[in-house]
Amino acid sequence: MKTYVLSFDLSNDYDQSGIFEELATLGETQQALSSTWFLRSESTAKEIRDQLAEYLAPGERVMVMKSGGPAAWRNLMCDNKWVMENLSK
Repeated sequence: MKTYVLSFDLSNDYDQSGIFEELATLGETQQALSSTWFLRSESTAKEIRDQLAEYLAPGERVMVMKSGGPAAWRNLMCDNKWVMENLSK
């Protein structure tokens, strides 16, 4: 499994519950910041992007990046232990 960092630019004008329900079907998720998530998944970044794109309203954006490089953070919304164990994978 790989760990991905996903960042969303979503409109408040649309119901966003569908995209996060779909995200949870792709693997293990952790919310890092209000619009940034970690995902552990067997899927590729392109597959994840394409699957989530179906739930994006016009003008909304998503970025999917595989983690693995050096990282630093402060006050994430999720468990630091999970991040330390999974971000380098």
